[in-house]
Amino acid sequence: ALEEAMQVVQGLSVGGLCACVPLLKVEIARDFMQTLGVIFSNLFEDVTFGTVRVAKSLWGKIFNFVNVDLYAVVQSETFQQIAIIIAIILAVVSFLCYAWLSYESVQTVSNELREGHETVTWKERAESSKRKTKITTYMLTLCLSAYVPVSRTSVELIACSAKMKGLLPGGFLDCEEGGIQYIAMAMIAAFTVPLPCLLIYVIQKNKPRGSILDANITYDADGMEVEFTDKLYLQRIEKDPNQAMNPFRSLYRGFERKWA
Repeated sequence: ALEEAMQVVQGLSVGGLCACVPLLKVEIARDFMQTLGVIFSNLFEDVTFGTVRVAKSLWGKIFNFVNVDLYAVVQSETFQQIAIIIAIILAVVSFLCYAWLSYESVQTVSNELREGHETVTWKERAESSKRKTKITTYMLTLCLSAYVPVSRTSVELIACSAKMKGLLPGGFLDCEEGGIQYIAMAMIAAFTVPLPCLLIYVIQKNKPRGSILDANITYDADGMEVEFTDKLYLQRIEKDPNQAMNPFRSLYRGFERKWA
């Protein structure tokens, strides 16, 4: 009884948090701050006076912290070592997340080839394997959160920026003569470039369609053909149980049909 009560409390707390802070708004804020973090750490790198310097010292540190650019927040030897460790962890995590999302996208496509009662909807998949659906959602969030930091670090390693020259200790991690540049190139080729392509593919396969044969035609309650309008598209995203259980819904939720 105590264990069941704890599970209920945990479910209510997680559900209440998600209701108060929607994941879509969190991801928008994350993308905004990560983009500004790149701008503050590079475009205004040599600014030492005026309003821009004040903005960089305050907002730049906040944005760079979200962007996991710890060296831009506090320039110290300890933070150099922490930044290297975090960069390695992010690279490994991002690649694992990408591999998981690739596997899930293949599973989705194979399911689309089925017809009639053999088709397994996202609602049925979530009911049969809730943990797997949650893992896919978390993997997607982690992958998108790590995308800018990993890509930025890889580009800086390939370019061997002044920051990287001072950050890396040398040897294998020397961005001029060490092998770290080859790892950065591999991350660009295996993660930075293919991830957007994979996400575009996943969106096109999971966003609502009118019907299997015609994306612009759907059927009403009487079985009559009707146009699949933007209004019906948005209604299906918000009210369709299969869309509600779809871990990829956050990629196109909140966008109009033609922009998804």
